[in-house]
Amino acid sequence: MLAEQLKSRLQNVALGDDWAEKMKAQI
Repeated sequence: MLAEQLKSRLQNVALGDDWAEKMKAQI
């Protein structure tokens, strides 16, 4: 269960970084 939470947390962080890069590219 803890491993699942950690995995989803890492995926969310990765998505956040990807989103931030897209936003920076548009400016």
